[in-house]
Amino acid sequence: MREEAETKRTPAEWALQWVWNQPEVSLALSGMSEMKHVIENVVYAGRSGPGSLNADELALFEEVKEAYERLGFVGCTACQYCMPCPEGVNIPQNFACLNNVSLETSRFRRFLARRTYRKLRNSQDNFDINNPNGNATICTSCGWCSEKCPQKIVIPIELEKVKEILGKRKALF
Repeated sequence: MREEAETKRTPAEWALQWVWNQPEVSLALSGMSEMKHVIENVVYAGRSGPGSLNADELALFEEVKEAYERLGFVGCTACQYCMPCPEGVNIPQNFACLNNVSLETSRFRRFLARRTYRKLRNSQDNFDINNPNGNATICTSCGWCSEKCPQKIVIPIELEKVKEILGKRKALF
């Protein structure tokens, strides 16, 4: 019975269950735009808590994490703590483009992500610190951004991936 209930979880519930499973978490704020989301989240919270996920469920999370990493996904939440980049790179936008190319199954959506990347500046011309709009090619690997990243992303290394995949149009795998 429990196994059947687990397979019926929505992606939002799986995400919330993972957060609530962490013993250091005492509060989770989720984006709720409708009353039905509030009601769903109350139901989800009622069957959650630290240690509530079993070994099989935790293994599933690890499998998903490894699949995302194989696809080149960068775990940037676009918090913008890494901004403004002193060189003018729009770091969150570069990562969003890479993630969209990596995770999209639609050829059209991958095309749109690549086009968005190409619209970012690839030089220091017209540099504006207040509106950074540069792509990964202008990153100097100074590391300033990595020090600020709460996700502990080594941003210059990840921007190299962006440059290789989107800048040189290399295949993902």
